[in-house]
Amino acid sequence: MVSTLSHIREIERVGMGAVSPRDMPVIQSWLRCRGSDGSGLFMKYLRRGSGYYIDIGASQLIIDGKVKLAAGQVEEIAGNAITLSGGKKIPADVIVYATGYGSMNGWVADLIDQETADKVGKVWGLGSDTPKDPGPWEGEQRNMWKPTQQEALWFHGGNLHQSRHYSQYLALQLKARMEGLPVPVYALQTTTSADRIGFEAP
Repeated sequence: MVSTLSHIREIERVGMGAVSPRDMPVIQSWLRCRGSDGSGLFMKYLRRGSGYYIDIGASQLIIDGKVKLAAGQVEEIAGNAITLSGGKKIPADVIVYATGYGSMNGWVADLIDQETADKVGKVWGLGSDTPKDPGPWEGEQRNMWKPTQQEALWFHGGNLHQSRHYSQYLALQLKARMEGLPVPVYALQTTTSADRIGFEAP
């Protein structure tokens, strides 16, 4: 049997529906992440890379005040404290830099220019026509680990597993092109005017 993204979607949907009530305390946060079609967290990740959070106890620590949050521009990190802009100094046992993220297409606009970002189109997602992953269906991750509409511009990303796994495929494609070997591509993404409005970060 060939495993396709549509098969994965169905497997995730069945799996999410088969959750035992006994397991509810452990996976309660998963149930809030089912997605608009009930296919679960993994499909939500593949489609939009956002909109989910797996709580393994940190939320309660924040609620109980055992973990403190601070927001602001960091001016200095020294020893066991940080200094924010404005001079506020915060002692800390651990500093987690939660800097957020934006779309890869948005980074292209910032680092290169908007014209190149428009030419490339959306990066990430499947075209599933679910929230934050508009159609049409692409058949694979948009503009990831393959050539894009902009010559010599490739995208590599994802979680640690994907980074390790796909870095080999990306490197082999680049090496083959350097050696002049033909490397077929499933499809280059076709961009539309909808792609040019930008990707709304979560």
